Amino acid sequence: MARLTSLFSNSIQSLCKQDLLLAGRYYTSYAKIALLTRQGTALVFRQQSTVKSDFSLGIHPGTKDHMIRVKKPKKKTVWISEAAWAERPNELFIRAFSVKGTVYVTTLMDANIYPKQPLAELYQQRWQIEVDFRTIKKQMGIEMLRCKTAEMIKQEIAVHLLAYNLIRANIARAVCLNDKEPRHLSFMAVVQLMRNTASLCNTLTGAALGKIVHPLIIAMAQTEIGQRTRPNQPRFVKRCCQIKKYHINSSAVKCGAAFCFRPVKIITDFCRRATL
Repeated sequence: MARLTSLFSNSIQSLCKQDLLLAGRYYTSYAKIALLTRQGTALVFRQQSTVKSDFSLGIHPGTKDHMIRVKKPKKKTVWISEAAWAERPNELFIRAFSVKGTVYVTTLMDANIYPKQPLAELYQQRWQIEVDFRTIKKQMGIEMLRCKTAEMIKQEIAVHLLAYNLIRANIARAVCLNDKEPRHLSFMAVVQLMRNTASLCNTLTGAALGKIVHPLIIAMAQTEIGQRTRPNQPRFVKRCCQIKKYHINSSAVKCGAAFCFRPVKIITDFCRRATL
């Protein structure tokens, strides 16, 4: 966790006033909010599970939506210096709201411009980052890097990211021309479509190449998969595994430190629900 905080504090400097930072409840601390507020970066965080929000306090722009003042803790945060901690204000003015039982913290104070429901929906889209990482690793084929040196590994990752961004750019062009949502198109279907037409595109030039671009964009727009809902998946071991146990043979003969064993394969079903 200390390493995550260190990486976070270093990456804060790359943010600007036009950015909106979405982060988990681990980052909901006075020091991080004060640091982001000082440089003018807006944020939407999950409230920590140990903090109980009392919506009867503060200013109420709406139901289960209030603006309150948070006092500076007496104990300094570990990762911040004494000088930087002394520069932090003695209190912060933040907004907390609840949507479907989940409490969020933000510095976007105007509830008319920033209603709580759209902010909560925007926060839920944070999971798309993990989905994109999975797409890059699996569907772009870089789960296992093949280069040996650090410089070549950087180039290998850069080439795959370049190809990924080019595909996403074509998807964005297709949805703009056909009035659709980017996340509703199948990334893998577009990859297969581009692979199938790659040999044809390599043989065409000039006007002939331009004639197939528009039909290709239309074909990309036909790969719509719709808005899928993630099914409820309870936690349990999904894989069955085989365990090989060795029983000592009754006629085993001791030869120094060695024993003769007769292997007995026992197939056991480990698809049991985990007790949490």
